[in-house]
Amino acid sequence: MQKEKEGPLVYADAMASIEAMAKVEVMDKYLDYYGKKIESIEIRRVINDIFAINLNRVSEEGEGKATQAYPDEIMQGIRKVLSMEGTLVEQDAFIMSLPKVKVMDLYLEYYGDKIESSEIRRVINQIYGINLNGISGLEAARISLYSKGQWISKTERDLFEVHTGTGDIDVWILPSMYLIENTGITTLPEELQDLLKNLGYWYNSVKGAFYYSTNSNVTVPDVFKGQTMGAISNIVNLITANNPDL
Repeated sequence: MQKEKEGPLVYADAMASIEAMAKVEVMDKYLDYYGKKIESIEIRRVINDIFAINLNRVSEEGEGKATQAYPDEIMQGIRKVLSMEGTLVEQDAFIMSLPKVKVMDLYLEYYGDKIESSEIRRVINQIYGINLNGISGLEAARISLYSKGQWISKTERDLFEVHTGTGDIDVWILPSMYLIENTGITTLPEELQDLLKNLGYWYNSVKGAFYYSTNSNVTVPDVFKGQTMGAISNIVNLITANNPDL
């Protein structure tokens, strides 16, 4: 910011501006300032510092995207870096046995040149199934997200919670304690229940929440995640419009 301003910059004003930025914007500005090829270990540190998402932990605990294979560009890149031999089935089996951190390291080694911030986020989504662009917008959406074994996004005034299981193969949704304590609501509003049912959710008495599962040990698609968040956001907007002090 000092570089952009080309003049005096008051620290308090700078901090206020940074805190008002979306997390993806903070990431973009920092990596633009970084100004050189960034190594995998530094990328993971930046993600942890900005988004509070520990990619090392996600990898170690076997969390993240559940898939039979990564996109072709990831698989092909790793094959070239490792100069792999054997059948494609054998090569793919080996790649899929690697920790996600190693997959990330190998693919970025193949990538070679300086990688842009937006491209880093795309690669992380392809490998880990973590959509940093979508996560960046959750704070304003007032939706908490628990995924990959950790809180991905959570604020004190969030109205709903979205939880995903290992590998994001299932998801369940419930009202937040803030919403319960301030409105007396103990279940999801009927309008939200109807929207979720249309997406294929049902009430799971064990979870005590509206629930969806792929039943195939494959991660829920990004499109479905977007539809779910869109449905919840519609009800958040309705609730806040009728309760401006909430």
